[in-house]
Amino acid sequence: MLLILIGYETLFHLQTFKRCDMTPKDKAIELFNKYEKETRIFKINGFEYDKNKSKNCALIAVDEVLEYQIYLDDNYWFEVKQEIQKL
Repeated sequence: MLLILIGYETLFHLQTFKRCDMTPKDKAIELFNKYEKETRIFKINGFEYDKNKSKNCALIAVDEVLEYQIYLDDNYWFEVKQEIQKL
């Protein structure tokens, strides 16, 4: 079972409805990297990363933000989602 944690920064933006000072691409990379660390699997010869799991976790986090963003006229999080999908 994969435990999906929404980072404090993402929750902060979700609660305050403020967008980040980062570009959508930078935010997408940051979220992807955070979840990459959480989805790593230890193997005998080191860690293995599952890019698809990391990507899916980041997309779930953004979808949570987007659920509450419908009241705002801002495409920031939609753009973040598009950038994650490109990774």
